[in-house]
Amino acid sequence: MKKSTYILIGFIAFLALAAFIAPPLLFKKSDNNYFLINSENYTTTATAPFSYMAIENKWLGGDQPEIIVKMTSDSVPSVELNDTWKEFSEISVKGDSLLIQLKATDENGPYIGRLDSKGMPVAVINIPADSLCINLNKDHKYVFEGINGRLALQDNGNAEFKNSSLQSLTTYGRVFISLADSTTISSVVVKDRFTLETDSTSCVNDIYLQMVKSVNLTKADFKQIHLDDYETELSLNTPATIIKK
Repeated sequence: MKKSTYILIGFIAFLALAAFIAPPLLFKKSDNNYFLINSENYTTTATAPFSYMAIENKWLGGDQPEIIVKMTSDSVPSVELNDTWKEFSEISVKGDSLLIQLKATDENGPYIGRLDSKGMPVAVINIPADSLCINLNKDHKYVFEGINGRLALQDNGNAEFKNSSLQSLTTYGRVFISLADSTTISSVVVKDRFTLETDSTSCVNDIYLQMVKSVNLTKADFKQIHLDDYETELSLNTPATIIKK
């Protein structure tokens, strides 16, 4: 048998062996991920009253977690958590602060959670109070439904309001706000970079800018802007009523 024939047989044998070895190795590597698929079921947990809320996660990939905040007629606040997250989350209230931790990662190893939301939220927060401060997370999507009263948003992130009527909204940080479904806000107080978008049914009465770097209102419907002496980069789509101190 020629030398080249031995080489060919050896190469074929190597390929055959690799066919058995490679799949387990690849599969083992994929085990470094938790694949989380949101279910259609939720478990409701009543909490102590709170006036501040934050949601944290570590190394979560895939779909952006959606958090819905609703007003409730109940006197006790509650969290409706998607059942998929039972063993990957922790809900606690300390003092007047609610903290929800999404722990889709192994702190002692390279395990990363990957979310398939299936179009459903990770959690629904039911609040009876008309005054709440929420620490935004830029990796989450926040949807506020039927909210009234007063609300403060801090840090960097996006928030969508539907069918809401707010007396006041205060923002700290780089915040993107969108209004839909007949949402109205009497006054918005802005303390950093800010972007506002409204649909044809929604509007804001007064926008107060306090030492703000930049504001984008090119897709917003509002009545008037109140400016201080700070040099603000202001982007508008139409002429607006501007009131200076």
